[in-house]
Amino acid sequence: MVMSEHEDDAEELPAEGGEDETLAGDEADDLQARLEEAEREREQFKSMAARAQADLVNYRRRVEEEKEEIQRSAKSVLLMKMLSTVDDLDRAIAMIPTDESAGWAEGIQLVRRNVVNMLDTEGVTKVESMGEPYDPAFAEALLFRETEDGDEGTVVEVFREGYMYKDRVLRAAQVVVAKRPEQPETDDSNETNSDKETA
Repeated sequence: MVMSEHEDDAEELPAEGGEDETLAGDEADDLQARLEEAEREREQFKSMAARAQADLVNYRRRVEEEKEEIQRSAKSVLLMKMLSTVDDLDRAIAMIPTDESAGWAEGIQLVRRNVVNMLDTEGVTKVESMGEPYDPAFAEALLFRETEDGDEGTVVEVFREGYMYKDRVLRAAQVVVAKRPEQPETDDSNETNSDKETA
């Protein structure tokens, strides 16, 4: 059976159209897959950028905290040296005779007041220890003294004043802490035995 050219074209056209649709479908699937991959990569890069940004913020905060800590440590060393000067001035004032009213004595007291005021403006405060319960966080017990006057565990003498710098102990106080006198032991067993012997 002989087919005309028109019949051949008619039979071939549907076949060509089917291939085009298959190619177009494959290309669409390929494009969709590439689009999804690009979206995944974009999300990964966004996530990496967010982590890098957070790391940078944390790094800057840590550097700032370390810088403040270094400054605070350097300042603490200087303030400790000034506290030694206050101690020396206190000893000098304690040695002034009670009948002395010379200008030099007033000068020493004025210098001490100025140094203490400067420390105060820097945030250095004295820790009140005398008569307070002993706290090892703020004071160092050098001795324990038996006494009946004060409560046990109370500071009864201060050898060296303690100071705070803002919220930290700059220098612990050196103190003497009260303790109750030891009671002589009574030998109850001897009394009991002697009572038995007399009975």
